[in-house]
Amino acid sequence: LSTIGEEIPEKLNVPINTFCCDSLANHTLLKLWAKKSGGEFFNLMDIPQEKWREIASGMGKPVFRFISAVFDENVKDVYPSIPTSVVGGNLKICGHLKNTVKKSTISITLQFGFGSQVTDTFCYSLQYDPEDTQRGYMLPRFLASKKMEEILLNESEKDELISLGRKYNLVTPATSM
Repeated sequence: LSTIGEEIPEKLNVPINTFCCDSLANHTLLKLWAKKSGGEFFNLMDIPQEKWREIASGMGKPVFRFISAVFDENVKDVYPSIPTSVVGGNLKICGHLKNTVKKSTISITLQFGFGSQVTDTFCYSLQYDPEDTQRGYMLPRFLASKKMEEILLNESEKDELISLGRKYNLVTPATSM
């Protein structure tokens, strides 16, 4: 694909798999191209080199993916909220607890499979005590970046995209540093 001209092709008729091994590349755009076309994004810096051949041999076959998360009423804004491939065995899930949550146990169930068919379910209980936590900047920024990725996929909420970019110093197609 060219680096000059239209950044996102109008219509993608075939799945595009994007690969990256540069920390300075536009990972968000590469993920966007892949997801919009039905393909996958592979960050080779996060995948052990011995798994590269396995990934290449699986091109065109159904991909094992995270399908959904079921969580209790104390949790909101869980990302990813859409099916996402589990490339190299890595998956990062983040969410936000409601401000009203006191000391408690948070339950989350993760569903995995192929396409939309759930084949594996994992249940977790997480202990939460607000007195043991500290406010920080990195986790809210990470959550914002995951939210931004999904906004880009839906091509909606441009104002929200700009707001997230400015608030958390994230580069978006609508903002810059």
